[in-house]
Amino acid sequence: MENEVKIEIVYGVTRDDIDEMSSIIEKVLGVKAQPRENDARGGDYYLFEGKSGEELYLMTNRDPYDEEPLFDEAAGRVLVSYLSSPDHSSDFVAAIDHEPDLFVKLSSKIW
Repeated sequence: MENEVKIEIVYGVTRDDIDEMSSIIEKVLGVKAQPRENDARGGDYYLFEGKSGEELYLMTNRDPYDEEPLFDEAAGRVLVSYLSSPDHSSDFVAAIDHEPDLFVKLSSKIW
């Protein structure tokens, strides 16, 4: 049985408007944004799902109850994106890595 590789990346987002950024990400990734709501993800957020199992979450980097950052490594950012992918060579990773004016990689884990 082959070991499953998984990657998780936290990106700081250089824009502060979540709706504007979701439209930009739709163009960058070529997938439609799915608006969602969950307090654990900062309230209203967007989910982008890739054909290879990738999930990109665009969210406000603030807990709606205590105003603490959801991701400490992005404490100075209004918005943050969290990417989970079964493959480090996914189309989402490649597309985001080609947009340094929009995304700043803050942390990553591979296992």
